Formats: sequence, C-alpha cells, structure tokens
Amino acid sequence: MHVKHLIRKKCEVISPDVGVASVADSLLKNSFLLVMEQDKYLGVLTTSDIVENPYKLVIDCLRDKPRVEPECEVESVLALMKESQNSVLPVFKGDKLIGVVIQNDIADFLTEYHRDLEHEITQRKQTEDKLRQSENKYRDLVEEMSDVIYTLDTEGNVTSINKAGEAMFGREPQEVLGKSFAKWIPQEQLPDAMAAFKRVLGGDKITAETILLDKNGKPHNVEFSSTPMMENGKVVGTRGIIRDITERKKAEQALREEKDRAQKYLDIAGVMFLVVNANGTVELINRRGCEILGYREDEIIGKDWFNTFIAEPVSQEVRGVFLKLMAGKVEPVEYYENPVITKSGEERLIAWHNTILKDEHGNIIGSLSSAEDITEHKKAEQALQESQSRQRAILDSIPDIAWLKDTESRYIAANKAMCKAFDIKLEDLIGKTDFDISPEDLAKRYRADDQEVMKSGQRKRVEELWGKKEGERRWIETIKTPIYNDQGQVIGTSGIARDITERKKAEEQLREYSEKMTRAERLASLGSLGAALAHEITQPLTVINLLIDNILTELETASYPKTVANRLRDVLTEVSRINSTAHKFRDAAKRSSERIITKVDLKAVAEKTLKLCDNSARRAKVTLHLTDFDRLPSIYSSEEDLEQVFFALVDNAIQAADGKKAHQLVISGILKDKHVELQFSDNCGGIAPENLDKIFEPFFTTKPAGQAMGLGLCIVEHIVSRAGGKVHVESKPGEGTTFYITLPINIHVK
Repeated sequence: MHVKHLIRKKCEVISPDVGVASVADSLLKNSFLLVMEQDKYLGVLTTSDIVENPYKLVIDCLRDKPRVEPECEVESVLALMKESQNSVLPVFKGDKLIGVVIQNDIADFLTEYHRDLEHEITQRKQTEDKLRQSENKYRDLVEEMSDVIYTLDTEGNVTSINKAGEAMFGREPQEVLGKSFAKWIPQEQLPDAMAAFKRVLGGDKITAETILLDKNGKPHNVEFSSTPMMENGKVVGTRGIIRDITERKKAEQALREEKDRAQKYLDIAGVMFLVVNANGTVELINRRGCEILGYREDEIIGKDWFNTFIAEPVSQEVRGVFLKLMAGKVEPVEYYENPVITKSGEERLIAWHNTILKDEHGNIIGSLSSAEDITEHKKAEQALQESQSRQRAILDSIPDIAWLKDTESRYIAANKAMCKAFDIKLEDLIGKTDFDISPEDLAKRYRADDQEVMKSGQRKRVEELWGKKEGERRWIETIKTPIYNDQGQVIGTSGIARDITERKKAEEQLREYSEKMTRAERLASLGSLGAALAHEITQPLTVINLLIDNILTELETASYPKTVANRLRDVLTEVSRINSTAHKFRDAAKRSSERIITKVDLKAVAEKTLKLCDNSARRAKVTLHLTDFDRLPSIYSSEEDLEQVFFALVDNAIQAADGKKAHQLVISGILKDKHVELQFSDNCGGIAPENLDKIFEPFFTTKPAGQAMGLGLCIVEHIVSRAGGKVHVESKPGEGTTFYITLPINIHVK
C-alpha cells in the first residue's frame, strides 16, 4: 500500500524568522507546522523540536526529516518514522513538496484497512490464507507501533488493543479486554470523555486530549483520535489511536511557564521592551510599551513598527537606517532618540537602547530595544536650561562678583565678573572649590563661612581678603546666603562680593587723618592751656618777685638774722624757675600754632575731604554734594589748617544725622570782592537755640562723655580767625544748619 493516499496537502505555514514563542499556540493546536520561505520548503516544526529551544527562532529549531515519495510503501514509511523518531514526514514528488504524511493518519488508515480485510475475508473464503497473511502483516505493523491502537464496542468496552497499551499503562491485554475504558479515566475528566465517546458513536471523527491512569494510578496526558466503526451502515463501535503526550505536556507547560515568567519580568520593568524582526514587524512588546503607546498588546503584535508607530517624515528615515542595519551595512547605534505616535495621536519622545539579534549562524534576524519615555524629562530639561539661562543672565547683570555653590562648596554657577576676576573660563570654574583657585589660608576661611551659613541658615556679611593663588590680595565685602530647595533643605550657598579695596584705603586714610586731627586738637588744647597758664602765672610771679626784692632792700637798713635774707633769696630763685617754666609753655603753644602758608586749591581740599568721609557719610545716610568750586580762585593759607576746617564741619554734619532717613550736606562757594565765602549747609536736624552761642566754646559738646572733646568748632573758629577770616552759623531746629566761612584770598595771618 502506498502513502500517496494518505498525503495531507493543506497545512498551516509559518516563516522561519519568527520566534518560537510567537507560534507556540499554533503549534500546540496543530501538533506540527510547515516552515516555508518564499515557496521554498525548509522543514516541519513539531512540539518536540521546541522543547529545548523556547527562545530561539523557528529556523534554529528545525531538524532534518527524511523525505518520502508518494509511491513509498506504508510499511517503509512507518519504519522510517520509527527510526528517525518523527511523527510527520514531508512528501516530495521530484523536487516539489506535495504535502506531509502523519503517523496518526497511517494508524487510522491501517485500522480502516484492517476492517476492510476482515470484511473481505468474510466474503471471500477462498482468500482466507492470503487475508490471514495480510492480517498478520498489518497486525505486526500495528503491534510495532509506539502508539496505542484500540477498538471499543458501543458500550465503551475494549474489544482490541495492541502491545503499546501494555507498555504505556502497565496492563496486559487480558486485563483490559472486555473492560470499560471509563475505569481508567479520572472522575473529573470522565464527563468530557463520555461526551466525546457519544459524539463518535453519533458518527463524528474527533481528536481530543484526556487523562488515563496507569496500573499504579499515575496519570498520563494522552491525545486520542477516534472514528466510528460501521457495518452495514450501522455504528458497531469505535476505533482509535492513543498517544502518550505527558512529556509533551510537561514541555508545553514549561514553555508556557517560561513564557509567562519572561513576560512578567518584561511587564514589571519600568521601561519599554520591543522586539522587531528583520521585516520591521513587531514580535514582542511589554506592558510598559503598551502603556506608552496607548494600545493593547494584540493591537501592536504583528504590526509594521515604522508605518504604525513612527510619525512622518521620520518614519521613512528610521526605516531606511533599520534596513541597512538588518543588511549589515551600518554599525548599530547603541543609543538614540526619536518620537513615536500614540493611539491618541500624541507625539512622545523616546530614548532607545538597541542591540541586534542574530541566529546561531550569525545572521541578523531583528533588533531588541529597551526604551524610556523622556518627553517630560526633556520638557523639564528645557525648562531647566531656560531657568539656568535666566539665572546666568541675572548673575551676569550684577556688576559685583556673584556665584552659587553646592553643599560641598563646589562652584555650580558664577557670573562674568567672577570669571574675569579670577581670569578663568566658566566651564573651567564649575565643579572647582576655593582651594583650586585661591590661596589655602583664604580658602579655609571661605569654606568655614560656607559651613556656618548652611548650618545656621542665616545670611552673613563679612569683610575679607580676596585673591588668586598668585597675585595681589584685595579687600572685598561679601554677603553669603543659604540656598533652599522646595522641601526646605539647604542645598548650597549664594554669594555676592564687592571690591572695597579703595574704600579700605580711604578708611585707613580717614583713620590716620582723624588721628592727626585728634592730635591737632590735643596740641591746640595744650597750646591754649599753656598760653593761658603762662599768662595767669607770669603776672603773680612778677608781683611776688618785686615784693621780695623790695623786702630785701628794706632789710639792708634794718637789723635781722642773716638766715632771713638767704631764705628770701632762695624764694626768688624758685620764683624765677617757675617763671621760666611758664615761658616754656607759652613758647610751646606758639610753636604748635605755626603753619606753612602756600597757595591752596580749595576744590582739591574739598574733594579730598569728601573722599575721606564718603563711607562714614553713606553709613549715616548723608549724601555729600560739592558745587560751584570750579569758579573759586586759589587762596594763600595753610593747607593743613583748611583740611582741618573742612573735615571738622563735614564730620559735624555726619555726626548730627540720625542714620534713619536720608540727609544731605551741600558745600558751595562764592567769590565776594577779595574774599571767598564757603557754605556748609545740611538738613541734619539743626542746633538747639540754647546751644547756638556755645558751640565755639572749648570743650563744649552735646555728645555723651568720652565720645568727643568738644574742640572741633573751637579750632575751626581759631583757624579761620587766624587766617583773617570770619565764621558764623545759622540754624533752624528740626531742619538744618549752615556754617558760613569767609577767607581772604591773599595772605592775612594773625
């Protein structure tokens, strides 16, 4: 008998480059799949082929299977199936595939053929010997089959069974014959088994799965095919074939579990996983990928990735690169970004990490990608860049040095003034600390200040030295402030620093000048005291000296002890010594008042004084103005005296200000005949009327004891008077005061 009558020509066909996991369900349903590529036969895939290879491609799982021709005998085909351990073999006519032959079909055919033989023997007694031989021949074939072949009567009792039943279930034929098949069906499976049996008795041919118990009660998963047995048009029983599929079931279960486990791993991942085959078709996507795209998994699998999920015109460009990659013409790019289109039509920016997939022969079969939706991240990044640009613009608009540091005192931002001061590029400064750009002793102070500000959460103002590792050190006034995040945590410090070197120099000059003025005041006080003392003492001493001389003259004509005259002469000696000391005080006072007379530029003196007093004026909120001095001529006077006059009057206005609201002092000058009139006009509160006549008195002051000597205005009046000038004052209590100083242009010294 030839197999050409048993050929199956209609079979499900699959492509060789798909994954095993994607065809597992079809394979479980059909038990085999035909593998073709462009009408070219590549092989037959069965469940046993994929047990060890659940994650490979179909092409990688194919095993060589013997080919048979239509004219091959059924016996030789069965033997070939047994020898090659294949239940399905391809049938070729020449080089053309015409179908496949299946072991189950051969078993059914043999069973049918066996029945026909029995019928033929009944009708043809003369051929009994030949029929017996044929029966034995095919019985031997049936007995040699690894699958169980059986027949049942209409009650479900076993009427025949081959040796495979004993091997499969551990029961000899005599233990089975005449018994109902229901005895070996588990209770929970029995309703379905009986329903299938009744369908066959009703004329249906079925293939189904159930469970049979062996002699020891061990369950076996089996697949059975059953057809009705007919005699004279009447169903007299059923016949069928049983195949133990326990191992296949285990393999299928393991495959399902492994597939489910892999899918769970992919589904719990926080990123998209995507497998696209060489044709651009989606073969796998995880739950996160479905969430990003807004589709169900079944709406994505099998779709063309580039046409469905990549927007024009990017899609064709990306497809072109992908096809070159699949052809091995370009090297894969591990990371890139491109947008995708979701089901709602929204465009999302995706960051991809890619690798190519190859079969065991090294052929490229697709790509595996992990992807992350970075749309919001990019928006945040753009917003951050814009914020940083605005921040940089704000920093750069500050003329002073400005910077931002993190909690480790590393620079994270700085303005142009900062970079210029340190002669460093911004990109070279970022990430560095003060130890990298400043001398170590200064860097330690800066770091300590940073830590103090972050720990206390309070702003700190400090005057400190500043400088590069090598070079001049300058004074800066620095304000450091803690930086907080949205959660209220300190994340660093900000700083603004102003170069106050010139101010420091001016303050030092002011200090020195103040000390000089103080010494002058003290010398003036000492001179005045010495002159007064010399004046007050000299006259009484002269009188005493004359009286003693007269007494000594009178004693020359009188009788007296010699000791009296000697003692009176000793008194004269001491009086002479006291008189000499008094003259020394007077001479010292005269020398202290000596001045060098030169041609003096009043504007230069005024500007020098304002520069010295600028910082103290700003602290007292007093604005200093100088007007009309360009019109004034130079005068002959003591420059040192005039500096003292300007300083005393400017300082007097600053001391009068309350420091709470803004005030001003205007210094102006006009030319009157041969004199210059200087005006020092302020709005710093004025002088009380009861004090107005006392302000030029020595040692008069309204300040608390110890804060001032009260000689400033006294010295002003003394200097102006000695220069041949005049000083007078006008004041409105609660408003302000104006001092008028009149000085001659030419030399006029008293």
